[in-house]
Amino acid sequence: MKKILALATLTVLSALPIAPAAAQNLTVKNMIGLCARGDVSQGVSDPSCIAYFEGYTAAVRTVGRPSGVDPRNAACVPDGVTVDQQVLALFQYVQADEKSLDEPAGAGVYKALARAYPCTR
Repeated sequence: MKKILALATLTVLSALPIAPAAAQNLTVKNMIGLCARGDVSQGVSDPSCIAYFEGYTAAVRTVGRPSGVDPRNAACVPDGVTVDQQVLALFQYVQADEKSLDEPAGAGVYKALARAYPCTR
């Protein structure tokens, strides 16, 4: 069931109105821009940001760590962690390392989640 949910989420994400070239060049800085739209004091409201994090987290939970990632640096996002909490983890990651703004979004988000929610096994 989780694999079906992850696949469905990825399908929805692929239908978002982002030009293919822009999607390939999506950086952490772009994600911060998406996720900081609107009144963030009320939580993340941008549908693209919410869909990205929900899909990304579902994929990480289903597939596990990407190949080449040291198990000591893996992300294990617990059930119940909200998109707002994940975006906060990304903001904190960027505050700790401003160079991360230029990283591809997928890599930066994974590192931020791994830092905030490391695997303890």
